[in-house]
Amino acid sequence: GIYNNPGSGFTNNGNINITSSGVNGIRNRSGFTNSNTGTITVANTGAGGLVNESSLVNNGAIYLCPPGTTGGTVPTSGNPVEACPPSIWDGGGVDDDWHTADNWNPNGVPGDADTKIIPGGFNVIISGTVNNTNGTISNSGNVTITSGDFYGIFNGSGGIITNDGTFNIANSSTSTHGIYNNPGSGFTNNGNINI
Repeated sequence: GIYNNPGSGFTNNGNINITSSGVNGIRNRSGFTNSNTGTITVANTGAGGLVNESSLVNNGAIYLCPPGTTGGTVPTSGNPVEACPPSIWDGGGVDDDWHTADNWNPNGVPGDADTKIIPGGFNVIISGTVNNTNGTISNSGNVTITSGDFYGIFNGSGGIITNDGTFNIANSSTSTHGIYNNPGSGFTNNGNINI
């Protein structure tokens, strides 16, 4: 990662994405400034995505994705650390597949605990398992589940799905589950489900 040693300075005017499962993405032991154009996204599973041991001024945005991700310590001054912004389907990829990173805004396949929003007018294909544990899926589009995996959507504990659009469950095997609602999860259907 980035180790900002005592007596040095680091200014971020761009984007830093911490996805490594290593111990520290950024370890600040001196003056670190995240400017008003800077964004730091902590999405790792390590011991500390951002460890602040000195002066860290956050004038931009620092996100913990998902909320509760080990992020180390908070900035010394400036804006507070925020939960991740929602992942909104924009269909910007080369296909309609859920697992294509460019289909989401911000770009990147959303994680289990993220907020996932599919607006009306979009077609989405789920061809592999989607995990929704401690996350939300809000569908106003047309989602077709063609997964041959055991689960199309695994709605784990704490997961919430709201359907205001259409779910088409077209699994390729009788031993699969299009949508599996695990104990501790919830599903509200205000739209259509075709099996």
